[in-house]
Amino acid sequence: MRVASASSSLKTVRAGSLPVLFLLLCPFRGPILAAEAEDFQIFQRLVREGAVQTAVERGLAYLERHPGGPHRPYVAGLVGRGLLEQGRPGEALPLLEEALKGLPAKDQDTLPLDRAEALLALGRAAEAAEALKAPLKGKEPARLRHLRLTARAAEALDDPEGAVRALTALPESRRTAPDRLALARGLSVLGRDEPAARLLGSLAADPGLSGDVRTEAHLLLAACRLRLKDADGALQALDSAGMLPDDEQARADLLRAWALLATGEAARAYDLVRTRIPLKAWEEAASLAAVRGADLRRDAEATVAAVRALLARFPDGPASAEARLRGARSLASQGRFAEALDLLEPGLPIWSDPAVRLEGAILASRLAWEGPRDPARAARWASLASASASSEGEKGRAALAAARLAWECGRSADAQEILAERIQAAPEGAAAPGAYLLMGRILLSEGDSGRAREVLKVVAEAYPDAPEAREALLLAAESLATEGRAGDAVGLLDAARAFPLDPSQTRRLARLRWREALARGSMEEARLHLVEATTSTRDPDEEDEARYQMALADLVEGRLAPAVEAIRTLAEPSRRTALTLRCADSLARSGRTEEALELLTPLLVDSSGEAATIRLVRADLLLQAGRLPEALEDLRAAAAPTPDNALAPLAQRRLEMTLLVQEGPEAALRAVPPFRESEPSALSEGETLLRRARSSLASGDRAGAAQAYRGYLDRRPKGPGAPEALLFLAREATSRGDFTAARSLLQASADPEALLLLGEAAFAQRDMAPALEALERSLSVPSGLSPVQALRAHWLAGNAARVLGRTAGAVTHLEAFASAARATPEEREDLFTAALFLEERGRLESALQAFARLKAAFRDAETGFHFAYTLERLDRPREALQAYLDVAYTSSSAEWALTSRYRAAELMVRLGRRDDAAALYRELAAQSEGTVQGEYALRRLAELSPPTEPETAPPSEDPAHAPAPAPH
Repeated sequence: MRVASASSSLKTVRAGSLPVLFLLLCPFRGPILAAEAEDFQIFQRLVREGAVQTAVERGLAYLERHPGGPHRPYVAGLVGRGLLEQGRPGEALPLLEEALKGLPAKDQDTLPLDRAEALLALGRAAEAAEALKAPLKGKEPARLRHLRLTARAAEALDDPEGAVRALTALPESRRTAPDRLALARGLSVLGRDEPAARLLGSLAADPGLSGDVRTEAHLLLAACRLRLKDADGALQALDSAGMLPDDEQARADLLRAWALLATGEAARAYDLVRTRIPLKAWEEAASLAAVRGADLRRDAEATVAAVRALLARFPDGPASAEARLRGARSLASQGRFAEALDLLEPGLPIWSDPAVRLEGAILASRLAWEGPRDPARAARWASLASASASSEGEKGRAALAAARLAWECGRSADAQEILAERIQAAPEGAAAPGAYLLMGRILLSEGDSGRAREVLKVVAEAYPDAPEAREALLLAAESLATEGRAGDAVGLLDAARAFPLDPSQTRRLARLRWREALARGSMEEARLHLVEATTSTRDPDEEDEARYQMALADLVEGRLAPAVEAIRTLAEPSRRTALTLRCADSLARSGRTEEALELLTPLLVDSSGEAATIRLVRADLLLQAGRLPEALEDLRAAAAPTPDNALAPLAQRRLEMTLLVQEGPEAALRAVPPFRESEPSALSEGETLLRRARSSLASGDRAGAAQAYRGYLDRRPKGPGAPEALLFLAREATSRGDFTAARSLLQASADPEALLLLGEAAFAQRDMAPALEALERSLSVPSGLSPVQALRAHWLAGNAARVLGRTAGAVTHLEAFASAARATPEEREDLFTAALFLEERGRLESALQAFARLKAAFRDAETGFHFAYTLERLDRPREALQAYLDVAYTSSSAEWALTSRYRAAELMVRLGRRDDAAALYRELAAQSEGTVQGEYALRRLAELSPPTEPETAPPSEDPAHAPAPAPH
């Protein structure tokens, strides 16, 4: 069919325009090269004979051989049309555009329509629509084709009105079945379902109709009848459709389910949907949930048992890799390296996720060396780790693992080569400090201490913030001490003291300082360092583990209260999560479900990587407590089909089963995402994408929502849903830290919420002038922002104005912030900062109100002091005195208590309470003896004491002899 139609098209052009073009281009343009003329004649003959494919090939050869040939525009036009009809629009478009430029308007024939069709085929509907606006001069076939292309362009641009207008302009007698189908689709999108249904009914009844058009007509007719509340008619249309391809059959079954739901047969509809679209992999997800739950509880035996149970049923399933990795880690934690390796190795080279494969390969390499001491086996897995690494960070981890293995296997030269290559490849990478440190260790082990110290010095100087820096300094100092040069290590030791050291490193530093003091002959100092080096200090991590084990023992013996109390004392997150889950289990088993729920709720914030597991556990407890809405909310969040949520099928299954039992089959049916998204409402393509985005967002699938929103913007960049789409995509960019993308998306927006986000993005990039402008525009719209958003805008605008030196604007915004901000832990620091700024700028009443709210909520010494100081500046000395005394005698902060006592003593003098002031100064002098504050207290006490001799001269009025202010 394609060859025949192409032949017909080419013959039409040949019959009409070829003689004219030949006369124009050939005889009157001088002599033509023989080769060009011969190629052109061969092309002409092939066109006349209808050999379309060969003509196209010869035409392409002509265009390549003769870039300046006189017949080039004519050949380009015919070849471009032939390529278009062969389904090669990308190759056709440049030739068609060349022909349009080279041929006069009267000889272009239908080339503009060919170009528009090529643009449509390439998805460039906007350009096609613009090209089709030009007036067309031609016969009726060309005009009909123009209308059809206009309708296609309008439909692609989500303009159903334009599509219907163009198709209605087609004479009814000339409308093909696809024309009638497109017209009916446009009418239904515009809400004109009755005429659409009549048109589709006549189309579906056409006995000559077949293929895709027939299928689409029946499905559209069923949807129209559902919207017209004719469920029986919809079922009849679906029955008439007969057997359909799989994809269309799924669509038809979803429509049938909507019709069954409309007739009150919700249970049958649910069974139909789940038969046609079964929920896959939920059983494997349930097994994985058991693995994750046991692993989170740090129950190694239960983890391994759950892993083996999963592998027995799903040995090669998607969850098997994660299960093997978790099981191997649990076994390794018990020192069972050989078992861990046997569990981890099967299938490791073909794990589909490169990141999981990298983790598995690194672990397998360590296990092969730590357990059976098999260097060849360990090297094989180290090589797989290197091959699996893609990012620079992953390559660095793999290189460090391979170098360490080579060193431990006695191949120091290979290890140094690996490390040198890694450092050269990424000198600023995260693995560079570790690579230098390991190279220094290797050189020390080989006795090359000079080179080792040079390498270790690089770590301390080039990467001072890296944890490896402190270890490098200690190793270099220990190397000098070993050589009897402890005195030369003074600089290294002083540098090491500036770092926070763990107990082991602290003892090593003390030993080094002991040696250095001995070398100087300072025996007393050496004795002190020796005591420090030999004092047993328990490692904080060991103490944390001991507290955890003690809490587990309490749980075993049934003492729940001390175990629950121990949760807040644990520092390491995995121990805290494990103990929380175990305590929640015990509380739930003892019937104290509400207390268990209180324990679990904070984990949703602390354990974001395991949120789905925790939500499933929490949902079970909520159901036990009879809190159905909250349980359903947790299940919906856990069922979000994100790429990293392997438990989504299980959560979806539990959600549907819960709804089926608690609310009936209709609720369960509406929870099925494919069913919900197939609702037969009259929507254009853009509106469908918008609804899909909202549905994905409601189910927690942010990646799916982002894809749908982008699709909407591609079709309707200025549509009614564009602000919503731009705002969502900008939020996603901000969450990724891509503030440039967020600003680009929102640059032209006038929505207050979008302007707030634009200001936040500019503020994050320290671009304060645009940030302040956007924030002030967002605040200028009355009621445009919620109270929380307005508070955020005032805070950011105030800080931006401060940076820009616009004090008046900063005061205005921060005063608005301070007046509305709540004294909560989240806003405490910001409110305190704003209050300090307002106090500094003389807005004392506003500052006082903010300090008062903070003081009432937190009762900390610093806030109490500034509250009192602000009262003092407001000339309210009695209230200020009482506030100072509150801080002085109720605060646990020695610093602020001392300062408050000095201020209180000064106020006592001012209020005429000299005896009280003297007593307070006496107390301060005793407390601060030998310090600047103590000397000040003694001087003020002397000034307040009665003179022993009558004064012979009036007191000096010289300001230099006035009492000094309190040391504040």
